[in-house]
Amino acid sequence: MKKTVAIIFGGESSEYEVSCVSAANVAENLDKELYEAVLVGITKDGKWWIFGGSTDDLRNHVWQEKRALLTPAVISPCKAHHGLIKLDGANGNFEILRVDVVFPVLHGKNGEDGTMQGLLELAGIPYVGCNTYSSAVSMDKLYTKIVVDTLGIRQAAYVPVYSRDLKDMASVVKKIDEDILEYKTLNLILQPLIENAIDHGIDVKENGEGVITISGHKEGSNILLSVEDNGIGMDEEDAKMA
Repeated sequence: MKKTVAIIFGGESSEYEVSCVSAANVAENLDKELYEAVLVGITKDGKWWIFGGSTDDLRNHVWQEKRALLTPAVISPCKAHHGLIKLDGANGNFEILRVDVVFPVLHGKNGEDGTMQGLLELAGIPYVGCNTYSSAVSMDKLYTKIVVDTLGIRQAAYVPVYSRDLKDMASVVKKIDEDILEYKTLNLILQPLIENAIDHGIDVKENGEGVITISGHKEGSNILLSVEDNGIGMDEEDAKMA
């Protein structure tokens, strides 16, 4: 008997398009003799649909336009359901679709940060990937580094920089220079918090993702620092760079 795998993709994330392509890859490479795939797409504005079309529509980012192939559905948090609730808006009816496992192919916010994992834990449905706690911690790069340090695991050197520090980028650069003197090359990929390029020998680029990354290299070593608009459980004032 085949196992039913719900492949969830899309979502309210800047990595929506990547998620759709990744989901197509997963669906195409499932062993069709062992598994039956159910494609569950989440639009950029948060609407959930079961999609009955082809993976080509996912790759071309047109799946949500195929209205005849869409059925509204949500993950039920009720363990007795162990799956999806398919909705019939016209008649007010619903149907339970039991699934054996969920493969969340979601990138970024509301996908890799523990939110989806928490829903699946409530629903009692096995899923692919890290658990809720691991996902939440790993999404926050500074917390990840703190946990890794606490466990005594060796990692690349890093300098935490908080959003309030970004008002004085000269001090930020000085701090990095002082704390990681052996790193000679720094590249700064800068979010739209900073309007002007910085004249400190640092390459400044905007990626529009709300993330700043500073990376350095020396003899195969790497440092990676990132800034998020808002940290998990933190307000705008305390949003940070890890």
